[in-house]
Amino acid sequence: MKKMIVALIVVIIIGIYISQSTYQRVDDESIQTIVQKENLVLLDSKIMDTDSSSFAVIYYQDQNQLGTGIITISGKTPKLAKELEIAEQHDQPVQYLGTKSGYPYVGITIHDKEILKYAKTITLKLPDQKPQVKNVQKPQSSFLFVGTKSLQNSSNHLQYEIKNDTGEILYEKNY
Repeated sequence: MKKMIVALIVVIIIGIYISQSTYQRVDDESIQTIVQKENLVLLDSKIMDTDSSSFAVIYYQDQNQLGTGIITISGKTPKLAKELEIAEQHDQPVQYLGTKSGYPYVGITIHDKEILKYAKTITLKLPDQKPQVKNVQKPQSSFLFVGTKSLQNSSNHLQYEIKNDTGEILYEKNY
């Protein structure tokens, strides 16, 4: 009987350790919790799950700022680490912000009404990765792209193109 109690205690302790050491998956509810708590306008988001972690990259508007952040779960509570913020500038036809280190990501906002009117796709090209293509569905004017793997060299160039329905490039940027 004593051996069964000891075995049961060991199993419970191992179960507690495993449940605490495994990550919590970020989901849409976690993202909405953060957006409401921080009083942000969510422009786009992408949940990333790896073998050892789960996180979401968000692209948001905060008053007159465009920003990006990373959401993780600590215990059972979603946490936001704001990464980048820039002033929203409606006089620019297209604005972007992002990073080329770690998992690269780019948030893109189309301000120009003519570009948005005729835009059909946005393509992001990352070094050593397949191009990512998103369809532009009005009235959406902001888009988030996240690389599928970490870039080793942050000096690599990223490129995005906005094309119309015939494939003509309406706007492009290399950085």
